[in-house]
Parts: sequence; structure tokens; C-alpha cells
Amino acid sequence: MKRFAIMLLICMVAAGTAYSERKPAEDFTFEAAQKQAYWYSLYNVPHLTMFSGMGKIMKGGGMTGIIEWLKGGGVKKAELVKDMYMISSVYRQGDPHFIQQVDPENKKSMGWSRDKMDRTLDPSAQAFTIIKSVAKNFHRDYHETTNNQRVAIAMYPEAKEMARLLAEKMIDDKGRFVSLSAEGKKQNPQAFDQIAVLWAFSDLALVASDPELAPYNDLDLAWWSVKMADRAFKATQILSPRSIIEKSLAIEAYGRYAAAAENSRLRRDALKAIRAFARRIIKDSPKTVTEMGLAVYGLTEAFRVTGEYDFLSKAMTIFNNDMESLWDTKAGVYANTRGAGKYVYTPFDVGSVLAALNAVIWYAIPPYENPLDSGPSLARKRYIRFFENAVVLSGMQQAAHLLLVEPLYLDREPKIHFVHPSLPQPEKAGGRFGKAPVYAGEVTYDGNRWKVTDSRFKTSDAMFLATMSVILNRHQVDCFIPLNRLTARVLADSGI
Repeated sequence: MKRFAIMLLICMVAAGTAYSERKPAEDFTFEAAQKQAYWYSLYNVPHLTMFSGMGKIMKGGGMTGIIEWLKGGGVKKAELVKDMYMISSVYRQGDPHFIQQVDPENKKSMGWSRDKMDRTLDPSAQAFTIIKSVAKNFHRDYHETTNNQRVAIAMYPEAKEMARLLAEKMIDDKGRFVSLSAEGKKQNPQAFDQIAVLWAFSDLALVASDPELAPYNDLDLAWWSVKMADRAFKATQILSPRSIIEKSLAIEAYGRYAAAAENSRLRRDALKAIRAFARRIIKDSPKTVTEMGLAVYGLTEAFRVTGEYDFLSKAMTIFNNDMESLWDTKAGVYANTRGAGKYVYTPFDVGSVLAALNAVIWYAIPPYENPLDSGPSLARKRYIRFFENAVVLSGMQQAAHLLLVEPLYLDREPKIHFVHPSLPQPEKAGGRFGKAPVYAGEVTYDGNRWKVTDSRFKTSDAMFLATMSVILNRHQVDCFIPLNRLTARVLADSGI
């Protein structure tokens, strides 16, 4: 028995820091939580799109086109071919354990088992990966060095390939975007997918025409993306949003579409629909913390677009009253529903809560019920504990990867901005060779401890959480509607 215990201890040490061993950090601040949120999203994105091989790997002519684009950004062919898997699509899910000894000089050594990948192609998985890959401020925060700029610019052509896949192979005969099975068979359309695709094509159009992002400018791509956004907008009308979650995310997607659309009539239709969605959300009654979080997010965005204070007032009521009634001080997270005996979180659930907290922190305006314990003050306090528990101590973020952090940043900021002290590095995260520093598919709190109940990487959920993991840059946050672009469009329509 003693020998067994010793062997078990050795196995646990070899596997790295288990989630049951993770402990809160001393003096974990709001700034540390926000910075870690950024870096964990950065760890997730390249491991999906460049290292894992979890998608169709680019070869031949497609790869040649990618190389030419990258060379224009100062990346040599040898650098790319040597150590990266570039992909033109992302699969639904996969096992993030490494299948060989990792060589820091060869990123392909961090590949995942292709036999354990669900090769279904979901529209939302492509869409949220596009959204994160072209996110404006994500690529301006901590992308100061040549190596970081290389990673940033390499994501852009991948995003274009995913957009082309959506346009050419993932539309049914009614113009709706649909999943493709591993065998290439089209699945039934989902309203959620139409919304995500609209958001993605709108973002691609905005980035391709943004004067502040000259390296990404491509007027032909911008024109094409607007046309595809028009099709996606129609798809959301054919298969209209019904749930609170769908309506809330539709507000976000419609706001971005209104900023990107060339057709003033379609823009007016989108802005009118935002009001209708917000009013419907106000009449609905969110039951789960995920619904509440996205309702706060969507209503705050509706307020920012329309100026109707009733939308923000309702958002604040949901946050200060409904969400707060679910807060569990011991667990450091919100209960999923009132009276829940255990709490189950996916990356989508966590992203929905972070969306609400960030909305309140950045865009709520006074008066507040209690300035010291409501509104932004309360949201900051909840953000610190929720993020540490739901993302780190739960085991959802399965590892960190400081090799992706340039020494320049480590030298000028506290280490806790880049990694929580409880997180292992990939090679110590479990399994024979280690595990990628990506989000687990599901974590559960049983009233006493956290457990990872699904360690698989689920692309759509993970990239949604990565999108909602933000820090403020130049007074604009990527997961909120770019009002400057929208205002310019509306003013142009008015003839002012």
C-alpha cells in the first residue's frame, strides 16, 4: 500500500500541477486578472491555428499564397515551413495532449493526435476563430517585437481561408450556413451559427478597410467580406434568433454589420433590429447565469448603439440583482441557476460572464444603487475572484506557456501578469509528453472542489472565451462594437 502511494505521488508530480492542488495567488489584482485573460487567449489561439494541426493543413498552392503574404510582412519561407502547422479550417474538437516530446525549436512537435479529432466543421468554430484572428487590439497589445508581429500577421491569411470555406462549402440551398460532417455531409442549420458568421464577415470587412491597420488592408477582401456579410445578415433573418443568448449575440453581430455594410437600407434594418432584440430581452426572464451574462452584454451594447437608457438600466438591474443573487462566496463563482447543487462551466459560459463583467466595468454610467458595491466597483471585485476560480483554479486553463511571451514583456512587468503561480507549463500539464495550454471543454464544482470533467478542446466555445478575454487598448476593446466606425457610417448616410 505504501509503495502504491509513493508511485501515485510520483505520477502526480510527473503530470504537473493538478487542479485540486491549485491555490489562490497572493494579492491577485484586477490588473493581473485582465492581463492573464489576454495571455491565456493568446496561448489558445496559436496552439489551435499553428501548432495543433487541428484542421485542414495547408499545402500546395494555398500554402504558396500564404507564404507570399507572409513574406510581404517580413516572414521568410524557411521560418514558416520549419516550425508551424498552418491550417485553412478548424475542426470541432480534439485532445490537446502532445503526442511526442516537445522541441522548443520546432512548434510542429506540439501537434495533437489527428486520430482523436472530431473533424466536423462548424460555422461558429470558423467564425469565432476568424473573429479572434483579426481582432484589432488583440494584435496591437504586446505585438511590439518581430516575433510577435510574425504570429499576428500569420493569423490573417488563415482567417481568409476559413472565410472562403464558409462562402464556398458551408451554405445550404436556402442561404444558411451549416456544419459539415467529417464526410462532407451538410447538417441542419442553427440560428447561433448564422449570428457568429455575420459577426465574422463584418469584422473581416472592418479590418481589411481600417486605415489604422495598413498591413491588413485589402480593398478587394473588404468588398467581398461586405457582400458575404450581406448574405449572412439575410441568413439571420431566415433563421431568426429566438433565445436570450441568440438575441444578445445578434445585437453584437448586427452592430458590427451596421458599421461594415455599404447598403444604407440594410444598415437601417440592422439598427432597427437591435432595438427590437433589446426590447425582447427586457421582456424575457433569463434563468441561467449564461443567459444573464449575455443579456447584460447585449443590452449594454444596445444602449451604446441607440442611446436608449432603458437598455442600460435593465442591464444594470440584471447584473446588480439577478446575477448577484447567484454569487457563491465560497466557490468564488456564480451558480449556474438558483438552487444548483453543483456548478458546471464551459468556456462559453465563462465567456458570457466575462462579457457582462467587462460591459459593466467599461460602459456602465452613474447613478449606481450603491457606488461602493454595485456597478463597476462590484464588477471589478467579482471579476477578480470569478476569473481566478472559473478559469485557473477550476483547471479550465490547463497550462501556461511562457515561451510564447517575449523577454521584453517579462522584464518590464510582474510575472503574475502572464501566468498564475498555480499553472504548470505545458510539459508538466499531464500525460506522457504534456498538454497544450488551452481551455478544457468543461469544469465542475461539487461544493468542495473543482474537477475537469471534459479536458477536450472545443473550438467554438474556446474561441468565444478568447474573444471575451480582453484588456482595454486605446479606449477600445475588441469584444465591443466599434462605435467610431458605426458613427461614421450613420453620418455618411445622413449626408452631414
